[in-house]
Amino acid sequence: MALSRTRVFNTLIGLLVLAVVALAVIPWLVPRPQEAVRDRPDSNVVLTGDVARDRSVASDEAIDRARPSPPVDIQHRADLMGLGWRVIFLINVPIAVLTFVATLLIIPGSRRPEAPTIDAPGAVGISVSLAAMLLPFVLGRQNGWPVWMWGGPVVGVILLLIVIRMENRRAARGGDPVLDTRVIVIPSLARGLIASVLFMTFFASFMFRLTILLQQGEHIEPLYAGLVFAPSGVTFALSSLLMRGWVAQNRERAVRTGACVTMIGLLIAVLGLTVEALPTVPLIVAAVCATGFGNGLVLPTLIGLALCDVPLAKSGVASGTMTASQQFAASAGVALLGTLYFACSASTGHEHAMAWTLVVDIVLLIAVILVAGLPRRSAIEG
Repeated sequence: MALSRTRVFNTLIGLLVLAVVALAVIPWLVPRPQEAVRDRPDSNVVLTGDVARDRSVASDEAIDRARPSPPVDIQHRADLMGLGWRVIFLINVPIAVLTFVATLLIIPGSRRPEAPTIDAPGAVGISVSLAAMLLPFVLGRQNGWPVWMWGGPVVGVILLLIVIRMENRRAARGGDPVLDTRVIVIPSLARGLIASVLFMTFFASFMFRLTILLQQGEHIEPLYAGLVFAPSGVTFALSSLLMRGWVAQNRERAVRTGACVTMIGLLIAVLGLTVEALPTVPLIVAAVCATGFGNGLVLPTLIGLALCDVPLAKSGVASGTMTASQQFAASAGVALLGTLYFACSASTGHEHAMAWTLVVDIVLLIAVILVAGLPRRSAIEG
C-alpha cells in the first residue's frame, strides 16, 4: 500500500517535534554527573594556580562591571522551567506546527501506486552508525575523554559496512534501499557528494566557532552576536538569487568564484584576529559579508552539480543521499573543528584558536575547488 506524500511528510514533521522537545527536556530530567564533578573542588590544584587565579579576580570583576547585562526579569524569563539555553530548541515547535497545518491546506495528498517501499532497517542502521562515529567528538571533551568512548567510531564503521552489505542485497532482490550504491557511483553525484561533505564540514563549524568566539572571546551579548551574522544572510541571498542565471551556465566557475570569495573573507577574519592594530569585530563583519556571498554561490551550485547526471527515476534517492551526507558533514565539522578550537583556545586564547581553525577552513575550500570547481574531463573532450 502506497502512503500519501502528505501523510509521510507530516509524520516526519511529528518526529521532528518529538526530537526537538526531547533535546530540550531530557537533559533537564536526567541528572548530569559531570556538572557535579566540575563543581567539586580539585584537590590536585597547586598553590600557584590559586595565586594566579586570585591575581586575575580584580581584572575579571572590572570587566564584568563594565560589561552590559540584561535586566534581571529578562534573565529569569529566559530560563524557562530551568531549561537554560536548551529552551532554544523549542522555537522549532511552533514552526513545525505551522508547517503541519500548511501542508494539510496547500499540498494535495497525492500518492504513487508504484511508490518504493520504506527501508526502515537501512535508515536506522545508517543513523546509528553515523552517530556512533561522532560519539567521542561530541561527548568526549566534557566527560574527560574516556577510553571506552573511542570504540564508537570503530563500532560505527563496522555497522556501516554491514548496512551497506544489507542494502546491496536488498537492491539485488529488486528492493528499494535507502543507500543505493549504484546511484552513488554516478560520476556527478560522487563528485558532488565529496565536495558537499568538504564544504559543509567548513560551513557549519565556521558558524559554530564564530558564535563561541563572539560570545566567549569578544564578550558580546547574544543579541548583538546574532546581529553580526545578519549581513551574511543578506549577501548569501543576493548571490544565490541574483546570479542564478550565470551560475546555471557556469557551474564549475561558480564553485571556483564562490570558494575564492569565501577564502578572501576568511583571510580578512584572520587579519582581524591576529593583527593587534586592526579592529577585530568590524573585520569579522566584513568577513562574514564576503563569506556569505561566496557561500551563496557554492552551496546551491553543488546540489545542482551533483544531480545533473542522475536519472529522473533515481533523483529522489540521490537527493536524499545528498541531504543526509550534508547533515552528517555539518555535525562532523562542528564536532571535529569544534574540538580543535576548544583545544587551541585553552592554550592560545579564542582569537588565535579561531585563526588556526580558519586555516583548516581554507584548506577545505581548496579541496572543494579541486573536486568540483574544475571542468569535467567529459566536458573538455566534448
